[in-house]
This record gives sequence, structure tokens and C-alpha cells, in this order.
Amino acid sequence: MSDTELQPHQISLLEKGLTFCPTPGEPDMADLKRDLDTFHRNVKLRAHFGKKVEKSQAWSRQISMSSSLDSHIESSLIEEPLGDAILGPFDHRLFKDKSTWILENTPTMIDSLISVNELNLAKTKLHAPLRQNLRKDEKLAVKELANNRDIVIKKADKGSCVVIMNTDDYIKEGHRQLSDSKFYKKVDRDLSEEHNAKVEELVNDIHNRNEISYDTAVYLVHNQPRTAQFYLLPKIHKSLNNPPGRPIVSANECPTERISQFVDFFLKPLIPNIKSYLRDTSSLYIGDRRSGQSSKEQHFGHSRCLQFIYQHRDIGSN
Repeated sequence: MSDTELQPHQISLLEKGLTFCPTPGEPDMADLKRDLDTFHRNVKLRAHFGKKVEKSQAWSRQISMSSSLDSHIESSLIEEPLGDAILGPFDHRLFKDKSTWILENTPTMIDSLISVNELNLAKTKLHAPLRQNLRKDEKLAVKELANNRDIVIKKADKGSCVVIMNTDDYIKEGHRQLSDSKFYKKVDRDLSEEHNAKVEELVNDIHNRNEISYDTAVYLVHNQPRTAQFYLLPKIHKSLNNPPGRPIVSANECPTERISQFVDFFLKPLIPNIKSYLRDTSSLYIGDRRSGQSSKEQHFGHSRCLQFIYQHRDIGSN
């Protein structure tokens, strides 16, 4: 799909897949020291707090004990506030910024452990691993492909294939999809800050009603929101010549990321209660075996499902 002719060493590299991890070079002492400090901090906190049961665990149990989807949503998310008369405002460890608090006074045994670890690290001679999982020409291919602005390398929409497209074709497909006014609207400025302000206003309102804790309110609002990123995964199963792309929006650190996570926290334990819930293909077959159906009956049932799904589908459409 690309006009660029790849060299054998470049093909050899791409055949390893996009999840392949090259052997790292010489370790950085600053990174190792930072990781060791993080480990020591965790040891101190574990020794200080022990196995203390948090409110967040109580909240998790309360939500997971819900037996009815409709009644839970009506009572917990609509009619009743998020806060609880006994547990207080909603407060969960998943919705808190990472603490930077450092414990000052620690047991002598832990202090000794820290001293020994830091001394051993200082004595360690750093060097790159002796065995590498890339040949020299493959390492060169990494730089060549990364600096080639004429091609775009993406994972295929289905399967594990690596797709190389002309950059111009990739951009053209992106423009084709984004120009569809049915799904997209062109704006003259970045709206991320405005969206973030609306999220902050909503979160502050919920906090002022004492339904969520201060820490949760702080967590739900990004201080420096990032604009969501749009990209495409080529659908080579539909066409090998200028394949259509599946649009993906990477919303990491965008204004609505954390409030979406917040809503998902309440909905996720309730989804299995829906009668039509199907986790994956395996659960479909497990359900058939439990029903006592014969393999012939199972095959007939699955075929009927597929016919129903695809009977009106235009295979040539995007």
C-alpha cells in the first residue's frame, strides 16, 4: 500500500511486530535511583499503614452488592446523592492524585535496609546487556523508518498485521472522514479549555453538595488538559488498495477522561446484571454448554445469530 520500497533489513524489523521491545542500552543511574526511592517509599508506607481498611473498600462492596440495575441507578445516581449518610462523601483511592507525602520516622530495620540498598546501588557498575535482540542493520532500520516522513506505519484494524501507507493517502483518508458533517463539526479554535471549565463547574457543584470528597473533586479536573488526538487504523480486511480507516480518538488527559472513568466506576459492576450481557465469544459457548444443547443445536443457533446480524449489511460499505 506504500510506494516506498522497503529494504530486507527494514522488512526483517517490521516482521517482529509493533509490540516488539528492543533490548535497552546502558541503564541510567538517575532512573535507577528514582525507582529505588519509589520502592523505599512504598515499603515505608506499607509498614506505617499496614492492612488498614479504607472507606474506598467499603464503597466498592456497597456498589458490588447491588442486585438490580434499574433500582441501583435510580437510587444511587438519580434520586439519591453520591454521598452516603454513614460513609460520608464519596471517596475512593482510584479518584485521588498520587500522594507525594514522605514518612519521616521509620523503624530502624527499614532504615538499615534502605542504607544497604543505596550502598549496593552506588557500587554497581552499569553496562548495557551483552546480548541484543536486534542486529546492527535492524537497529539502523529503526532510525530509517522513524525518519521517513513519506510513510505511516500502523497496526491493522483487525489481526496483528503491520500496515505501511503513503503519508499522503493516510492524510487524505483522514480528511475524507473529518469532512463528514454528519459526525464532525469544524471549529475555529481549540475548545479544550472551555470544556475543562464546564467540567470543573460541574465537579465543584457536586462537591459543594457534599456528594464527593475534596480529593475526588481535585482529581476529576485536569489542571492542564490535553487536546484529544485523532488517528486511523487501516481496514485492510475490506480493501488492500487505499483501505478505509477506523477512526480512533485518544482521549488521554483530555477534559472528559476522568469524569468518564468516574461514571464507568458505577456502571461497570452493574452491566453483568443486564439479561443481554455477553462478555465475549467464550461466554456464549459456555452458556450453550450449561443449557444442555447439543453441538448441532449450538451451531444452528450461532448461525441464526450471524444471519440476523449480517442479513442487511452491505459488505462493501465502510
